[in-house]
Amino acid sequence: MAQPTGFRQQGLTASGLTGEKSRERDAKAFKGKGGLATLAADHKLALTEIEQEMRQLAGRTQAVKAPCYLHYTNERGRAPRLRWRMLSKAAYFTFQDCGPALSRLAPVVADFFMDSASRADELNLMAKIHRDAVQALEKHLTQRPRIQPYEADPRR
Repeated sequence: MAQPTGFRQQGLTASGLTGEKSRERDAKAFKGKGGLATLAADHKLALTEIEQEMRQLAGRTQAVKAPCYLHYTNERGRAPRLRWRMLSKAAYFTFQDCGPALSRLAPVVADFFMDSASRADELNLMAKIHRDAVQALEKHLTQRPRIQPYEADPRR
């Protein structure tokens, strides 16, 4: 099984830089809106990587002949995420609902699904954090600055 490809596990920062270049960039990161735009782009890149890993994890669980599997859902108007499905049922379930069906499988397969459930929870949370960060940064970047009208000092 391939190791997760999240940028944190590879020792990279959100910008994809390591070591001295990362520290140099971090020192300049929050100077003006350009730095915030760069930070938003870094979060978008991280989100893309997370969504790719979500698709891969869903594919791995679907490849195993088991009664439950992870489904990567990207419903219109909702954020992409991983959800559990059972074969021959059109609804989504929690992993606990899949437990009785998975208990009949080989221990190695059951462990794989336990690990997959844990990783799915992590990926869903990481994706939410990055989506929220992108949304907040883009909201801040698109707001017009509030410029106070100049009023002459009455004492002069």
